[in-house]
Amino acid sequence: HEKEVFLPFYAREDKDFTIARTYYVAGNVVGASNDNNGLHPDHRGGKDGPFRDFNDWKVRGKLFGPDDGVRMIVREGTYVVENIGEDGVVLDGRGDEFHPVILSGYPGERAVLTSDGTVNVPVQIHGRHGIVENLVVASDREVKYDMIVTGDNAIVRNCVFVGPVHEDCIKIGDQADHCFLFNNDISGYGSQCVDNFGVNILFRKNHVHHAGNWKANALGTKGGTHRVVVASNVFHDLSGGISFGGTGNLELYRRGRDGNLLH
Repeated sequence: HEKEVFLPFYAREDKDFTIARTYYVAGNVVGASNDNNGLHPDHRGGKDGPFRDFNDWKVRGKLFGPDDGVRMIVREGTYVVENIGEDGVVLDGRGDEFHPVILSGYPGERAVLTSDGTVNVPVQIHGRHGIVENLVVASDREVKYDMIVTGDNAIVRNCVFVGPVHEDCIKIGDQADHCFLFNNDISGYGSQCVDNFGVNILFRKNHVHHAGNWKANALGTKGGTHRVVVASNVFHDLSGGISFGGTGNLELYRRGRDGNLLH
């Protein structure tokens, strides 16, 4: 019998995805409004044009819970994310690997997401099959993390994360299973570039360094995590390197079948 070959989610090309709807956020485009339908990168009259920003549930809700594939493309500009009842922009996919939820910068343009001081985490990936790509997340000391990942099969690629963030640039929770971080530039964090409690993590071809006087660890794994691969990255100007294993809140630690804490 011919064997089936399964590609991991992160290895799939864009053409493999089926996206039911594509929306645009374009704060610098004349006529952009959160009352628009968001279906075009420029304004075409009436409500036929891009959204203005992320500070409206009508906009953020497009990324929350779709199961048939959705993409939101962010055009040039700086977008100050406010707390409107949820902490940051949340991707919460419910579809399969062919119908992901994607938040992406517009090709050839610089789209920056930042906090207004009321948001602890500008971007979060929950659910499953969420992709964040080609964006800049620029935070300050009031932000706890640039990003939290708790979902399954999450991808973060070709992004720039710059602080100074109070703690970690990317926090991967113990609920996360299969997370791929690829070709990101990460700097300016108070504790760690990535603080990982998840399993099946691939951290590849990232550039990790400090910003200004902020120096800290590149990557740490905690809580009984396993199957973590760190390959082909560049780390420099840090006070610490890579730590496999470490201390943390014992309530977050994974346990074996006999109930004992994993190493």
